[in-house]
Amino acid sequence: MAAKKKTAKKKTAKKAAAKKSATKKKSATAKKKTTATRKKKATTTKKAAADPVVESAVDDEPIESEETVEAEAPGRPTAGGLRRGRRRRLPAARRAELGEGLGADIPPLPDEADLPAFGRPSAPPPAPVRGDEDPRQLLARVRRGEAHVSDLGRVPEDALRQLARDEGLAVGDGERVTDIAVRLVTHQPARSGREGREARDGRDGRPRRERRERSSTPREPAEREPAGEIETVRVEGLLEMHPDGYGFLRRSERGYSQHPEDVYVAAALLRRVGLQPGHYVVGEAHRPRPGQAYLALQTVEEVNHQDPAVLADVVPFKDLTVVYPDTRLPLEVEPTGFEMRIMDLFCPVGRGQRGLIVAPPRSGKTVLLTKLADAIASNSPDVDIVVLLVDERPEEVTNMRRSVRGEVIASTFDKPAANHVRVAELVMEKVKRMVELGRHVVLLLDSITRLGRAYNNMTGGSGRILTGGLDANALTKPKRFFSSARNVEDGGSLTIIASALVDTGSKLDQVIFEEFKGTGNMECVLSRDLSNARIWPAIDVPASGTRNEDLLLHPDEMAQTVRLRRAVTGLPAEEVMRALIVKLREFPTNREFLMALGDGGM
Repeated sequence: MAAKKKTAKKKTAKKAAAKKSATKKKSATAKKKTTATRKKKATTTKKAAADPVVESAVDDEPIESEETVEAEAPGRPTAGGLRRGRRRRLPAARRAELGEGLGADIPPLPDEADLPAFGRPSAPPPAPVRGDEDPRQLLARVRRGEAHVSDLGRVPEDALRQLARDEGLAVGDGERVTDIAVRLVTHQPARSGREGREARDGRDGRPRRERRERSSTPREPAEREPAGEIETVRVEGLLEMHPDGYGFLRRSERGYSQHPEDVYVAAALLRRVGLQPGHYVVGEAHRPRPGQAYLALQTVEEVNHQDPAVLADVVPFKDLTVVYPDTRLPLEVEPTGFEMRIMDLFCPVGRGQRGLIVAPPRSGKTVLLTKLADAIASNSPDVDIVVLLVDERPEEVTNMRRSVRGEVIASTFDKPAANHVRVAELVMEKVKRMVELGRHVVLLLDSITRLGRAYNNMTGGSGRILTGGLDANALTKPKRFFSSARNVEDGGSLTIIASALVDTGSKLDQVIFEEFKGTGNMECVLSRDLSNARIWPAIDVPASGTRNEDLLLHPDEMAQTVRLRRAVTGLPAEEVMRALIVKLREFPTNREFLMALGDGGM
């Protein structure tokens, strides 16, 4: 057995040695072939270098140009991926014969002075819109880039709707004109039959290939269009910044929502002028060129109704010194305005106040906010009033806009939570920029509970969920929003009075209120019992009050207010309100009412 094993091992070793020998022979043969190929190529290259001018391979058909052509002979690949061929030139006699006619048919080149600054003719400015222009012609000009989509808004609504139907669009009765115009511009109608053939071959019946060949012919200088001036328009709006550095100007009448007519602001212009989110900008913009979708801001004339140069000396909002509210905002307007007279007595408001109106459903918070805005506008005309309605009913928005002498910004409940958050943050940036420039601003928010809901919906899951489904990080930005209220030392002020919903049956609403409770320095509590009894205003007097109210009231007024509070402490809210209304009817002003108080109060 041992002998057999030794014999098998010897056979295996012989086979392996034979394989190695065969492999070495193959490798040597391949090397010889490679060396021969290289030598052959080198010889060919030397011959070509010695005699660069080579006659054509076919003497009967000489090459009639001096251009370099690609030969079929193999060569090394070039950078462009093509093979480099041999240079072929005409015989000397043939070159001399053709030299006389060179350049005979080539048109003369235009002078450099005839060309525009950038070497190519600029597109002419959009033609102005005529009042009697046919809507179809105007639509065609907009699609070609010769007019802006906003020009379609000047077409009568009935004509624009009929044009959309003719184009094959389904138009609803409640659809806005601006939306119809945008759909018309982006709509591409189907083509068939003769119209399709004309679109394929051209209106004159010539194939596209022929038209391309003719269009590639050099044109005479006289055919170039003159470079026209860029048409500019005056624009204004609130600056909203994009995370990538550029921005857009949003309009207040559209609720600062995104719109095709918004103005684009380049990042370079933002840095050069020093613009920040929330600045109200007035300037000049040029109309969209072909291929552009928005107007583009070119120059800045005003920022928050002031010269842009003042931005260099502005102190950022976060660096302003914050102090207690020490200047009162009078709320008393007329003798029968019991809501404001009672608030002025028990929970006065100062410039820079951070107040909460704690309100159960149907307790009159919206009416109270409306009268509060009217009272501040009447007694303090130097104060700017901004009303922000979040997740509110549309009819409440309309009523507020008709009642308040100030700017009303709304995001109704039919809008997504992302829109609530975007509008709220833009409004906050707006009022911050106003305070930086020394303005006194009052922001009325309805409601901070719904704003907290919107942020809760937009916050990614942190893994920590509180009672009612509230994310642990959801209220970080709403608290930052509410904490922005402040009185600036030797400067402006930002007063925020927000409503907070309670007793709604939602645990989430209750948790949000508990998070904000104690963060304000003024609370006006509304009572459901009073509202159910139809006693207005439904203010729970013992539960309402202002911190550090002695900084807002005269010492004598403060002493009488303390006496009045002692008189109503411990009494039912319904009894207190009925007695107050009776007493206030006897005196036309709160001052006379307080002076008439005896030692025992009411």
